[in-house]
Amino acid sequence: MSGVLDTRPTWIIPLSDITCQEEESITFECELSKPVTKVDWLKNGKIVKPDPKRKIISKHEGAKCFFTIPSTLLTDDAEYTCRVGESDTKARLTVKGLY
Repeated sequence: MSGVLDTRPTWIIPLSDITCQEEESITFECELSKPVTKVDWLKNGKIVKPDPKRKIISKHEGAKCFFTIPSTLLTDDAEYTCRVGESDTKARLTVKGLY
């Protein structure tokens, strides 16, 4: 045994897939084993950039991470990833059209 402790956070609650209708509000939530200072959210492997026009919210409070899309579009249908350091959790958002 090396005696080196692994201090990286682990996922206590991973992301879960979400299915919604177009224009509905959704929130992805996940939780780590300890508080973190930096969280990245990705859509289909690319970092999600802030978009004030869409009012998409990405935040973390202690060990909990949240990603909210207040009014989904068909183009939001994708795989989403919450990444902390080298660890991540993924889930699928399926958006169904209104008509």
